[in-house]
Amino acid sequence: MTTEDTERRVAFAMADATRLRVLRHIEAAAAPVGVAELAVVAGTSTQAVRRHLTVLVDAGLAVEELEHRTSRGRPRLLYRGTRDAAASATDASAYERLAVLQATARRTHQPPHLVGRAEGEALAATLDGAAASDAVLAVERVMAGEGFAPRVEEAADGQTVDVVLDHCPFSAAAAVDPAGVCQLHLGMAEGILAAIGGAELAALDVNDAAVAGCRLRLQRTHVLEGQGNMP
Repeated sequence: MTTEDTERRVAFAMADATRLRVLRHIEAAAAPVGVAELAVVAGTSTQAVRRHLTVLVDAGLAVEELEHRTSRGRPRLLYRGTRDAAASATDASAYERLAVLQATARRTHQPPHLVGRAEGEALAATLDGAAASDAVLAVERVMAGEGFAPRVEEAADGQTVDVVLDHCPFSAAAAVDPAGVCQLHLGMAEGILAAIGGAELAALDVNDAAVAGCRLRLQRTHVLEGQGNMP
């Protein structure tokens, strides 16, 4: 299986809210978990959970093993995670948000860009500290939370700023629907900037998702104290 095949399977596995609940529970558990327990967690039938588990195992996100029993009875199938729970929680949260936004765009027949903008405005309202009043820092913090590994490059004038996205956490999804994924996050950045104020989105320079390095080109509408030279 190629790396791209693996990424596609991971993207598919994590694009379902119920599977994400199952995966999070498996990864947080101190010991391998059985199907009956996971059905309760997911709020669905054991048959449905088994189908979700098949997808997670196929994507390499979970491992299936046979219970070791010292007493009579048929051994159960148990499941454990394959990744660090803390690291995968961020990935799962980001993929869950992407799945919800894509579903919202389909249900409401809105362009992905507008759906992303509304989400960006909502996310901006949850920020605190310096990010609540600095639009560039707000974009950086939200994109970091989404898994983009952002890096800020400030021009000497203190007004032109590039937020470089050094990692694309949705490379597999972007390979299938690059316009949709990129437009959602472009809109998200615009929504953050509109809610915080003080900067505007000048452009988005898109790279191949497998390479990453996309750039959100921002323009401050005022220079922060200590940055650049005041006009």
